[in-house]
Amino acid sequence: MKYLYVLVFLLFSCSRTEHKQNSKELTESLPSGFSIVNSSSGTKKISASREYMDTVFTITVSLGVDKQISGDDISSAVNSIKSAFEEIRRIQSIMSSHNSSGDIFSINEAHGKAVKISKDTSNVIETAINVSSDTSGAFDITWATYRELYRIKKSPWKPPSGGQIEKLKEYAGFRNISLIKSGKETQVKIGEKTKVDLGGIAKGYALKKAGEILTTDVISGFIVNGGGDLVVSGKGPDRDWIVGIRHPRGKERNSLYLTGSVSHPDSMVAVVTSGDYERFVVYNGKRYNHIINTATGLPSDGAVSATVIGKDAALADALATSLMVSGLKGTAVLKKKYPGYAWMIFDSNLKEHRSENFNKIFKIHVEN
Repeated sequence: MKYLYVLVFLLFSCSRTEHKQNSKELTESLPSGFSIVNSSSGTKKISASREYMDTVFTITVSLGVDKQISGDDISSAVNSIKSAFEEIRRIQSIMSSHNSSGDIFSINEAHGKAVKISKDTSNVIETAINVSSDTSGAFDITWATYRELYRIKKSPWKPPSGGQIEKLKEYAGFRNISLIKSGKETQVKIGEKTKVDLGGIAKGYALKKAGEILTTDVISGFIVNGGGDLVVSGKGPDRDWIVGIRHPRGKERNSLYLTGSVSHPDSMVAVVTSGDYERFVVYNGKRYNHIINTATGLPSDGAVSATVIGKDAALADALATSLMVSGLKGTAVLKKKYPGYAWMIFDSNLKEHRSENFNKIFKIHVEN
């Protein structure tokens, strides 16, 4: 349900004394697209970027925070980054609704018949159904049932009529999804005219899986940034990683509302934002965004942006999307069922609200 429209900016936390690695041999040994930076303390930062899921993923790792660095450590870190990118690519392949060999494409083309799916897709759909149930459908992967009505990039485009929406309503809704488990095999079955899309959760899952690969004894800390959504672990080269959250109506793309560090008892934590400011169209003075409320068949209007912080990136991804639909009233669900997750939303009047635990988890450095 969201790709580039989420924007949480990563501010690299290295000191001004950092300088590029002067060793010609080391630099030349790195794969294309990788960079390495030394700091005066002897720590190193390695980073690389790749494009997946219609956005840019950047992986940055720190080495040597707690121990001396060897050449083998650098090689190991580079290989871990490569493996993490490959995992993101693999998840994109099986979960893209546009890939004819992937699970989601097969589900949508089965016309109501059961389809065998991978363990990863099963895990994500199961999480999606659970969040849908907890949020009374505010998060719902069957939003894709309405997709053809909201091809807002097509020109000319105009909002669908009430009649067009009503014709599809009975086919939308998470209760049209059934997971059928038998031993180690899982099948999924949806309504004959129902469509699903994992855009509101798959990227979070990819971030989570990439982070698991990067959790090694060699790497002191890392950030995986996928189009502004991220997972963070450990420390940067000289201090905690610093991240920022964009204001939904900031005039500049890089306009930050908050910058700070994340403090969480879990070794890896996600910071995920959903918003109406990246993919939208204005028609007759009204803004139409890409996040669809499946109960009404209309774009979300509960909030203009929602940030969720917690240990599971896939879950945080889905919860942030749910708050775009349910708004402030939906935060009661997070407090009751997901107490370890912090949230911040801007409501439709651009008034900001935070959970009681937000400032405990997100240590604010600068607030604009």
